[in-house]
Amino acid sequence: MKRTQEDAALTREALLMAALSIFSRRGYAASTLAEIAQAAQVTRGALYHHFSGKSELYTTLIAQAAQQPGMIAAQAIAEGGDFLEIIRRVFVRQLELLSSDPTYRATAELVMFRLEYGPELDTAHTLLSAERAATLRLLTGAFEEARAQGAVRRDLAPEELSRSFMALQIGLFQLWSSGSHTFDLVASAHALADVLIAGLKPLP
Repeated sequence: MKRTQEDAALTREALLMAALSIFSRRGYAASTLAEIAQAAQVTRGALYHHFSGKSELYTTLIAQAAQQPGMIAAQAIAEGGDFLEIIRRVFVRQLELLSSDPTYRATAELVMFRLEYGPELDTAHTLLSAERAATLRLLTGAFEEARAQGAVRRDLAPEELSRSFMALQIGLFQLWSSGSHTFDLVASAHALADVLIAGLKPLP
């Protein structure tokens, strides 16, 4: 039984990786289940055993990637320490993951540059929006607490601080991706974290 479960897990992962590769190259609409099954080296029957169709493959990929920022933020906050150290940790770790994990990076690029719309993708978009909203709420709560403690500037609303944080992070990744990775993302993450921290410190 254990071997069967392991084989099933490997087949499912192979299908997701094949789907990610084909969606990234051809886009959702132009991709077919036959191509995905062939790339994963499985039958159409095996594909349907794990996924109801193309939209579920797409939604699963989006859902897995969408959860990562919130998980990184929650872990960094749970580790404790000075607030500005925590926020630096969140900022840098997210970009380190994008730089080091090809699967996560490919999914993030799919979301950022090749996201498609249509009724069959409504679930994927709902999940993506929900995870982004959850991450924003988590960061906003952290900024609210830090503001109350005098750890960040009081003249800006916590919501605006959170949006600025996310915009800087996303913008850096977009610049790196669209530039064909021509600069060191992690080194730039550390440098821009210094800029971010300087802008968050309480005013004299």
